[in-house]
Amino acid sequence: MAQSSRSDDKRPDPDALLARLEEGRALLGEMVSLLEGEAPVLIEQARAALEQADFQALHRAAHSLKGAVGNFGNGPAFRAAEKLEACARSGAGADDAEAACHRLESELKRLLASLEPFREEIVK
Repeated sequence: MAQSSRSDDKRPDPDALLARLEEGRALLGEMVSLLEGEAPVLIEQARAALEQADFQALHRAAHSLKGAVGNFGNGPAFRAAEKLEACARSGAGADDAEAACHRLESELKRLLASLEPFREEIVK
């Protein structure tokens, strides 16, 4: 049962992102590149932790992902990371944690796709 509101579909606002950064466009470009490199590694760590039912490792990966996507606002990817972190912290069932991880992967793909034009524009 997917619920979506218009605010969930908003792309990050480049002006709002730049206002949060002191170093400007170059730093934002670096942050996007870092997220592009970090996110797949952290998702893989989360998946491995799920397979081993290691909720402590899952919590660390989810917390790191939450921090990484939090640099770009508190939109759907941030909330999905927050949900996965909460599942790991509470030791929620594997099915709940698996669903939260899958949701986070989907939201990360959406976030990265929405940031790509900013990175391209920034590194020109």
